[in-house]
Amino acid sequence: TTATAATTTAAAATAATAAEAVAAAAAAAPATASDFLCDTIVSRGTTVLQMKTNILAESGSSLPPSIPRDPARMRIRKKSFKSPSTVLLDHMQFEDDIYIYANWDVYLQPLQEPETMKRSLETAIFLRRWFPSSLSMGSWEETILQDKEVATLKTAVEAVSSIPVDNVVFARARGSFPSDTSMLDMADQDWNPNVRMLSQYPVHLSDDGAVFFYYDSQEKVLDISDEKRREIQKQESAHFGRAISNRWGSHMKEKALKIYTSVDEADAS
Repeated sequence: TTATAATTTAAAATAATAAEAVAAAAAAAPATASDFLCDTIVSRGTTVLQMKTNILAESGSSLPPSIPRDPARMRIRKKSFKSPSTVLLDHMQFEDDIYIYANWDVYLQPLQEPETMKRSLETAIFLRRWFPSSLSMGSWEETILQDKEVATLKTAVEAVSSIPVDNVVFARARGSFPSDTSMLDMADQDWNPNVRMLSQYPVHLSDDGAVFFYYDSQEKVLDISDEKRREIQKQESAHFGRAISNRWGSHMKEKALKIYTSVDEADAS
């Protein structure tokens, strides 16, 4: 299987990073462009860990400085359109655990710390805090959920934000990664849906890479004038460079595989 690697300047992913892999920009939206990194070959039985080792050996000095030289700090993720989705664990084998096809692409996500995700039953999600009182967004974060219970998500949010569990309000972000959303539409998200499991409607969490917004219920929404509203719309239009939407938007022995790496652009806002 031929693998093509590329670098993505997405600021949406991580406590590590797809936005940071996904690191991120304090209040800025993550970039979603991807830069080609390399091609590599994988065959039936090749493990994800072996692929990482091959990438390091084959790339040599051409590997960007942003890419760790330690396989434990490299995460391989399926590339679903432009979104970083399923995390491929080190022990998984191509064709046996991971089905691939010609010209298959993946992301290489640099991690700040060694990989902590060990089981396919775990789910890696991106988090971003909304500040209603200032109509602003915090930095991108990433967390690993041990299960899909709402209580588990709220506990994870408390851990990264210090917001008491009882005050955590969350919503799954609409649209594809990085889920650009106008500050003027944030109050209209599906906050705190009446479900016990994140796999239930309307959350529908089924894979890695989902983006969740959260805020502190004790924080009140800023009341703004029509003039300020127009100013925000103008700023967002210039910042995103496009209209913001909150809508949801035969086996071969060897195949082509593209790899992309997510590069942390930010923490700059």
